[in-house]
Amino acid sequence: MDTINKIFQIGESGIYSSPSNHGVMWSPLIFLIVTLVIALVIWLFGKFFFNNKYNKNSGQTKTYYSGSLENIDYNIQAENLYWGFKVALKSYYKVIKSMHTGDITDYVKWLIISISSILLLINGGLL
Repeated sequence: MDTINKIFQIGESGIYSSPSNHGVMWSPLIFLIVTLVIALVIWLFGKFFFNNKYNKNSGQTKTYYSGSLENIDYNIQAENLYWGFKVALKSYYKVIKSMHTGDITDYVKWLIISISSILLLINGGLL
């Protein structure tokens, strides 16, 4: 432990500690080096232990749409793809469309009301 204290200069006379933080060290350079080493280890782990059989010039790059790999028109719009959600939530969309004004100040107002309500709930102000 004395060796670590000498390396990082931790202690009452060290440059990284003061009487108020008692051994807490803050050195951005050391933390940056440790973060880069951890990122390198994770990258090397992925490079050596995951499957490297990806081929850009094969069928692996084709779009997979609902179990079909044939050559079909992949220009599918979201309203066609999610028609089930749209039909199931038709009453919800009707209410939302009636509330839609297109004015940014309305959205900001609702954002402020929502965030303040959540913060009041968290702090116990609404209980």
